[in-house]
Amino acid sequence: MEKATFDRHMHLRFTPQLAERAQRYAAAQEMSLSEFIRQAIRERLDNTEAA
Repeated sequence: MEKATFDRHMHLRFTPQLAERAQRYAAAQEMSLSEFIRQAIRERLDNTEAA
């Protein structure tokens, strides 16, 4: 398992609507919001790099 790196200077800001959508989706998938954000970023990077 890879070791996670925490960057305390990385601040993410969401509109209330986006935060609510993300929380609903994460809950439906039985994931934490952090897990969902990591997965979404990973998928986006994979898709971008594959293009």
